Amino acid sequence: RNFFDVTNKTAEGIKLNQQLIDDPTNIAASSVAGEAGNGEIATQIAELRSGQLIGGRKLIDYSVDLISTPGIKLSSLNSQIEARDSEIQMLETQQEREAGVNIDEELSLMIQYQNAYQGAAKVMSAAQNMYDTLIGILR
Repeated sequence: RNFFDVTNKTAEGIKLNQQLIDDPTNIAASSVAGEAGNGEIATQIAELRSGQLIGGRKLIDYSVDLISTPGIKLSSLNSQIEARDSEIQMLETQQEREAGVNIDEELSLMIQYQNAYQGAAKVMSAAQNMYDTLIGILR
């Protein structure tokens, strides 16, 4: 016999089997048939808590692992997602830096190059005048 009747899958729907309520002698309280109760079944149930059952592990340890493992995996996956998001953002920034053209920056550099070229042209012009003067003196 089932010890419990489950009318629905909620805690509220779990009830003691009516046959056991009506006649408590239907509860198997002894490991020997026909005996009123020797406590062996209760002892075996109590030993389930400390005995090694599943894969040589205690029931409580197995239960803790069963409950905590998904949370640990979820936390690890969330960390990996955050790391990937950060990596994607870094790569997008790097791509924008290398591929993107900043017009203001380019114009500023062009003006600097133009000024440098004009300065170099003045130096060359001054050097040409000095050579012309030297050659004129030597003639």
